[in-house]
Amino acid sequence: MNFRLTQKLAKKIKVPLQSLDVHENPLADWTANFFTADRTQYVIVCNTATLFSCLFYGSGVNNDDKFIKAALMAIRDAMEDEGLEQLYLDKIVPATGSIRFGKSLNRSVTGSVTEQINAAKARLEDPTQAPYQVAEMLNRNLLSYLGEKKGDYGKPKEAFHALC
Repeated sequence: MNFRLTQKLAKKIKVPLQSLDVHENPLADWTANFFTADRTQYVIVCNTATLFSCLFYGSGVNNDDKFIKAALMAIRDAMEDEGLEQLYLDKIVPATGSIRFGKSLNRSVTGSVTEQINAAKARLEDPTQAPYQVAEMLNRNLLSYLGEKKGDYGKPKEAFHALC
């Protein structure tokens, strides 16, 4: 399984980054970033191919073991909410036998994740919004990265279901 981290997140959890090829299983390739909204730390984890997003609290996530556990739990919970729990067990759990940390895939993915973070920050300023509620909203955002042709847009939730 690949986790593609920003320099800031890699420094927080104390892991070196390497260049990684795209994982042969697109469900086992995720991009993560660390951000602060309203003085609270969060981590966003997005499927690299579809930008399907999961959010969790970043406080206390200070090493690779804690990051992996929190990220996998967030991914599992999001997939269960989508009715994809069996797919999680069949396609993602086997890939967790070998977890690698690497650099971002490309600037398009990094830019789209930053766009998702900006949308999340706006929603997280409302104290009644939990991270999972904000992630549900993010997965309905229109993103140009997911468009099939120039000027086209797609939604992470729809792209993730299509991938599944």
